[in-house]
Amino acid sequence: MSCWLPLDLEARSLGDERLQLHAGALALASVAHALLPHAEDDAHTNFAVDARGDTEVLALRTWPLRQHPEQHASLAVADLELRWHRGAEIAARLPLPGRTLAEAHAWADSTARRLCGAAVQPRRYEDLPPHPLFDGGAFTGDRTAARAELGCWFANAAALFGELATREPALSPARVWPHHFDLGVLLPVTGTAAAATIGLGFSPGDSHYAEPYFYCSPYGENAAALPPLSGPGEWHTTDFTSVIVTGTELLAGGHPQRQARAWLASALSACRRVVGTG
Repeated sequence: MSCWLPLDLEARSLGDERLQLHAGALALASVAHALLPHAEDDAHTNFAVDARGDTEVLALRTWPLRQHPEQHASLAVADLELRWHRGAEIAARLPLPGRTLAEAHAWADSTARRLCGAAVQPRRYEDLPPHPLFDGGAFTGDRTAARAELGCWFANAAALFGELATREPALSPARVWPHHFDLGVLLPVTGTAAAATIGLGFSPGDSHYAEPYFYCSPYGENAAALPPLSGPGEWHTTDFTSVIVTGTELLAGGHPQRQARAWLASALSACRRVVGTG
């Protein structure tokens, strides 16, 4: 079984660095949108979590690029650096601190033209969270430890859902989606009268929770009352229905991986009952 990377910082202290990484990920998504076949659900723009056991190389990584499968782009999380990979070589890199999102998009465009003979236009998203970066401000680079901590959260979430995939082979791959900047998986549920799914994932924080949190959401639910939970977390019912556990709660007992596994078992059981299979 996988072991989590250590988590050392207070979960509620990571908000600004989450938004810095989110902005950097938008430039990465623009590369994917320009250079990969388009999927109806925008899945061509999502990222893998590249976690090779060393916090110095934690990164978000695009799919291999169309017509250039030996190439991909990545965002190094702790360093806040965009990288263009060609095989094992880093063919180009752009440290983001001190630069704007427009400069990041310009680098992506010039690098794609040079290495792939193709242009990259900024991929536009609506309803981005308020932050100076989305309005022409510059990236800052003074909180490397906080970014590294967020990278560990993403890697640990990918590991948790990787464990689930060994028991649930129908589970979709764990990918980071650039619009809301969350890592998500989808579990089809069999044995229901209508198609039902359970969406699970991890968010580094958003307008609902100003800290990292995990969620488990039933889709196709019946009219039954939400069942009680046997593990950590609580039902969230404002704007969406989901079993939530926050980073603060996971860290409180000193064993966040054990707590996350307990949350996952409890949340899945409850959501199966909601969609009529529990």
